[in-house]
Amino acid sequence: DAYTIADMANWPWVRIPKGAGVKIDDYPRVKRWLAEIDARPAVKRGMLVLDRYRKLEEGGEMSKETREILYGKAQFKKR
Repeated sequence: DAYTIADMANWPWVRIPKGAGVKIDDYPRVKRWLAEIDARPAVKRGMLVLDRYRKLEEGGEMSKETREILYGKAQFKKR
């Protein structure tokens, strides 16, 4: 019943079953688990951040600094 590191580690890989060719309706317990994780307030906030960066990539304006942080050598720089 607890939210654990296993949930955090697996959710990103399992959250798009269609992309993996999986029919989620065939797995009702996994479908329920996904819905529970999706409903968590922190997950919703994190997805809003992801959506913001996706919109930038799809034609919005991304600063050179942001692009470097996300995709360049700066992503490996210790802060």
